[in-house]
Amino acid sequence: MLPTVQRASTTPLTLVGLSLGCSAVAAAVKRRPDIAQRIVLLGPARWKNFGTLAWRWQWLRSVWKAGSARSRYITASFAELEKRLWVGEESRVNRAAFEAFVHGAIAADPQGSPDRVKALISDVIPFAGRPVFRTPVLAIRGSDDDIATEDDLEAVRRFVEPRLLSVRVFPRRKHDLHLYEPHDDVFACIADFVLSGRA
Repeated sequence: MLPTVQRASTTPLTLVGLSLGCSAVAAAVKRRPDIAQRIVLLGPARWKNFGTLAWRWQWLRSVWKAGSARSRYITASFAELEKRLWVGEESRVNRAAFEAFVHGAIAADPQGSPDRVKALISDVIPFAGRPVFRTPVLAIRGSDDDIATEDDLEAVRRFVEPRLLSVRVFPRRKHDLHLYEPHDDVFACIADFVLSGRA
């Protein structure tokens, strides 16, 4: 997909990963270091494991366990997602944003159930190597995020030259930065990084 986008657009390309998507970005950059002019990592989870022998062994075990069935579909009802993403976060997550997020995910699969979200989950760890970045990187996490931890953010520093790395930690936020009521500051930070190189 990315080469097609690059052929169709003359503007610089920015890759943005969210949570596990940051691993997909790392894998893409490992394969093609020049694939994008800027990288944004939102909640880079499990990065403290990248490049370690233990993580490579976990990757091999996941490949063996998955066999030919490397991915599977799971479904979750609105009530299940409400319990997971909303309960306990009422003061910090906008209810309308949460509902729009879930309904949008349901609508994205018009052939699926009208009240459930279907997701494709890989049974194989997506990335086990050591990424190398040669372009500017913005890494963002919430201070209360227990999925993408401070150790993961520190790991990003090992893979990016200091002059190319910008880091932002947003106080009193958890993992789903895009669902929080005060999320305009997060997107403004990203826009500033993309447009001017600052964060």
